[in-house]
Amino acid sequence: MLINNRGAFFLSLLLASSCYCASSAEPDDSLESNQNLHKLIQELTNRVEKLEHAASQSAQNAQAAPSSLETKQGLYKEEPKTITLAEKREDATHKAEESTTTPFLNSKEQDAQYDQILALYNQAMISKDNAQAASALRSIEAFNTDFPENNKTISLLKMKADLYISQGQYGDGVKAFKQVFSKDPKGIHGLEALFSLCQCALSQGKENDAKVIVAKIEKDFGPFLKEGYKERLESLKENLKKK
Repeated sequence: MLINNRGAFFLSLLLASSCYCASSAEPDDSLESNQNLHKLIQELTNRVEKLEHAASQSAQNAQAAPSSLETKQGLYKEEPKTITLAEKREDATHKAEESTTTPFLNSKEQDAQYDQILALYNQAMISKDNAQAASALRSIEAFNTDFPENNKTISLLKMKADLYISQGQYGDGVKAFKQVFSKDPKGIHGLEALFSLCQCALSQGKENDAKVIVAKIEKDFGPFLKEGYKERLESLKENLKKK
């Protein structure tokens, strides 16, 4: 604080005035000297009052502003973050996906239901979770019931086969892959089904069955195979040589 003891300050002024009067050489000048001294004292007093007022305002402002320590201790808490509606919906969707394994196809449109099934299938294949795979299989059966005449038959059969194999149900998986082949024996879906059937046979230790399938691929598709399929065929043949 700039002024700690105002009384002491004015006492000092009084002593200074006494000394000033005592040192005056001419008595006739004492009145004028006293007037000058009082004027000086008044000016200094005004300055002191202004300084005291400024110091008081500064102290009040310092008390009103929170310190960094008070903020850290929670005396002046920050405003909570506002969560948007989109963020709330995303969070609810995420929690719902984590908490359920039973599908609910909430649309009567064929394409919309198929998209939901595809999402369930992908989730089950990535997670390798049997409960999710079973849930996806049930959704496929529900779709076929709702839409017995649909254009997704081959795709759904391939999904079923993959889901069965992922659960270790090779018998059901092989059956589904054979259905895929029967529906497109000369097309790309039939070729993919043969590769999958060959892989299933190898996984079950049925090398002879795998050799028969490889021979069929070479006979029916050999001249028309693209580079990627040729590499897959050569890989299967190399695996059979090691058996």
